Amino acid sequence: MRNKTWYILWLIVVSSCVGTEPPIEQIVNHYDVIVLNEGNFRSGNASVNLYNSSSGEVLENVFQNNNQGRPLGDVAQSMIQHDGKGYIVVNNSNKIEVIDLNNFKSVGSITGLNSPRYILPVGRNKAYVSDLYQDEIYVIDLVSLAILKKIPSAGWIEEMTMSSGKAFVCHVDSNQVWVFDVQKDTVIQKINTGIEPNSIVTDLNGNVWVACSGGFGVGKPTLIQINPINYQKMKVFEIDDLNKSMSSLALNPFMNEVFFLSTDVFKLSIDDTVLTSTPFIRANNRIFRSLGIHPSSGDIYILDAIDYQQLGVAYRYDYLGVEMANFSVGLIPGYIHFNL
Repeated sequence: MRNKTWYILWLIVVSSCVGTEPPIEQIVNHYDVIVLNEGNFRSGNASVNLYNSSSGEVLENVFQNNNQGRPLGDVAQSMIQHDGKGYIVVNNSNKIEVIDLNNFKSVGSITGLNSPRYILPVGRNKAYVSDLYQDEIYVIDLVSLAILKKIPSAGWIEEMTMSSGKAFVCHVDSNQVWVFDVQKDTVIQKINTGIEPNSIVTDLNGNVWVACSGGFGVGKPTLIQINPINYQKMKVFEIDDLNKSMSSLALNPFMNEVFFLSTDVFKLSIDDTVLTSTPFIRANNRIFRSLGIHPSSGDIYILDAIDYQQLGVAYRYDYLGVEMANFSVGLIPGYIHFNL
């Protein structure tokens, strides 16, 4: 009976240790494609997948595994890299997680944000952060990770880009692109666009392209090319179908072709004067949420959320639009970044 008691106690001790082992840290070198998965809203289950475009290997839940089991947070929105660090915007956790890209370990965080969306470096140690609800753009010191000031924006700001030393930002609520002097942190121009500008890039010639959703049934989805010097609209392309939208602008490695999502994937040369109605890659009932172009190979990566309940899929196409591979990612994949 005494031996049996000791055996039971031993089982209790052993079983109490099960599950307390920290996650096995993953080696992240040579993984050049980063997929951010939003996870379920308010569930705190955002995650990161890494993909090696040479070997096809995939790593799952990298941030949590390499940070002693600490979850990334709630709704991973977007990511940039700057001076060897990665900045992951975690929207509903009101923060930006700063990581060492060599091992994906956290080295700090930018806090005190409301509902951050995107981050844009506007100087060596300075960045702007857009926000959904704050009605302000945050100015961040990238050394101290402190908020230096807040620029009034009177509405929802989405993606941002730099051109000619100025910041061009999508002001969704006003249907405009606002231009900022990044030295004085002041608005110097407001450019009328289509309804709900949401995505913006700068091409080979420094011209700015902005995609406008159309408001999902309110107006026509619109793609606009803007001269960054005189702020004139150089080209305006519209999609007549009000049931369509437009988002997720991306450039090829030469920065002379523009890609975007409007149910399917479309592309055009920056010199084109007509927008084709023929998709470059058809969705075929898949839910394409985001796309990215590999800056070295030109391969096209597209994220499919499937039904928003099961794990998503990333599709990889070559520059001709031929599918090369696909791989499983996390729940509600929403953003692609390339670590080169």
